[in-house]
Amino acid sequence: QHHSIILSNEILSQTVTKFTQAFVDDLVESLDDFQVVVVVTYRPWFEWVASLQDQMTKNILVRQRDWPGNEGGRRMDSLHRFMERQLRYKLQHTTKRQKYPFVDEIIPIFCNHSQIDLKIVDIHEDGDFVTNFVCKTLSGATRTCNALKNTNDTIEDRNKAENKLWYDILAVEAYKKGMVSGSRLRVFNRIRKFQQETLGKNAMDFPKICPPSGFLKRILKESIQAAKRIWPNPARHGRLERQHRRLFARAVETDKFCTINATAVLEDRGWIDFFNRMGVPGQRKQAISQ
Repeated sequence: QHHSIILSNEILSQTVTKFTQAFVDDLVESLDDFQVVVVVTYRPWFEWVASLQDQMTKNILVRQRDWPGNEGGRRMDSLHRFMERQLRYKLQHTTKRQKYPFVDEIIPIFCNHSQIDLKIVDIHEDGDFVTNFVCKTLSGATRTCNALKNTNDTIEDRNKAENKLWYDILAVEAYKKGMVSGSRLRVFNRIRKFQQETLGKNAMDFPKICPPSGFLKRILKESIQAAKRIWPNPARHGRLERQHRRLFARAVETDKFCTINATAVLEDRGWIDFFNRMGVPGQRKQAISQ
């Protein structure tokens, strides 16, 4: 009595969509003596896709040693290409092909069970996300709630991490042009060190290629539609759409959907000299001279 169990794991959403109602039934049955509250976090679909790709990229890059092609390494997608694929899956409703479903595909499974109290937490709700999550969804967590309210850091502070994808895209493009060889991870680290320590720039300070306006309109439209499926009450739709347009405009202004223009970088004299200094085995060296 007066005890709570918190079950939290990122792969729960995958489990739910894979085993659907059977998983939910087993969950409720195993917690028969408890009041079951399912908390689903929400952010606009366009933000969620970008976050998903960032997370997947981090997990893959730390293990990447081989180059794409004959060596069997994986070629990393730009955010534009990744979003194109996710949008295609979503519009075709091919949920079986989506390992990571969005909130609008998860919620209906829990709504079918009367014993579950479903709560949705908007990551952009006023205040710190973690504090809102604990204080507004976990009954009885008064001390934890008060402790979180007294901290100064935010969810953004706790989740700050360097986006390293563009370093890898540049490394792969240089490899394709015969400008580098050897370990992919070694080239990646050398590029990163040169950009940060020698040039004093960060991972996003490169020439960019940005998606066309037609693509951005499609992304925004689907994101708004997904939000309306989550909150079907028309009274909320006006606020949802205004929120989407405000956040989307900010993302476009900060080049969130853009990717590195590797071709332009590799035509820069400073970067050409950098790759020349790295040294390339004989059969690849002829590709460097420009």
